[in-house]
Amino acid sequence: MDCERLFSYPNVGGSSIEYFIDVVSSYGFKATFFIVPEAAYKYRDILLEAMGRGFELGLHYHPQSFRNGLWKNYLASYSYRDQLYQLREALNDWDMYLGFKPRCFRPGNFSANIDTYRAIYNLGFREGSCYIPGRVRPEWYAVWSDSPPYPHHIEDIDFLDIPVTADIRFKPSIGDPPHLRIESGSLEYLKDILSWWLQHISSIDTPLKTIVAMTHNTIDYSKGSEERYKLEGLIQAIIEVEDMGLTIKPSTLKEVHEIADRLPYRI
Repeated sequence: MDCERLFSYPNVGGSSIEYFIDVVSSYGFKATFFIVPEAAYKYRDILLEAMGRGFELGLHYHPQSFRNGLWKNYLASYSYRDQLYQLREALNDWDMYLGFKPRCFRPGNFSANIDTYRAIYNLGFREGSCYIPGRVRPEWYAVWSDSPPYPHHIEDIDFLDIPVTADIRFKPSIGDPPHLRIESGSLEYLKDILSWWLQHISSIDTPLKTIVAMTHNTIDYSKGSEERYKLEGLIQAIIEVEDMGLTIKPSTLKEVHEIADRLPYRI
């Protein structure tokens, strides 16, 4: 879940986080919260309690909403030096509010490039979910048309990227392929993406098979809401993959990285 800077909206913000935790934990699943510094301040108690229950907390960063809006453009539009400076400042604020430095990262709008990876690695990040495979959004400096849909290390550094699950059969010239964003479509739409993805990863020799869904704390997950129904339905569909002979292991991104490190070769 991406946790954005929000104020005074019913059933979203902190309430969305709490409702989401209730649903996910009721099925024995885990999640990673990617949190902008301002949300780390506002929802501190909720987030630290979630961490105590096995959820993971990471940094989420939008230049335009950070502090007083000094930075006007998307992250990957900036030089390595500017990205490093911004991210260090955001990390310091996040640490001040939550009391520790996170290991995982997601850029706002999935705006990232090799300079982003180098910057976050040098700041101590070791895993992330930094893109949607097939996204082509040049206006956001987020072009991922040829990026692998599977977990992998970035070049020669010890940073594992675990992309959002997407239907890579679709290759838009502009826009996004179908992907597991809870709020992006009906439950059947999400289950269709999941079904294809499971068939795909079952048919290829990839050592680490992951399902990564995403959402935001802008979404109402209160009891009786449409989005809660979809979230529960998707989790139930994931549980059913054991009928395909696959074993489910609910994991944070750090735990996925630990599994990757136990493989006999580098992915």
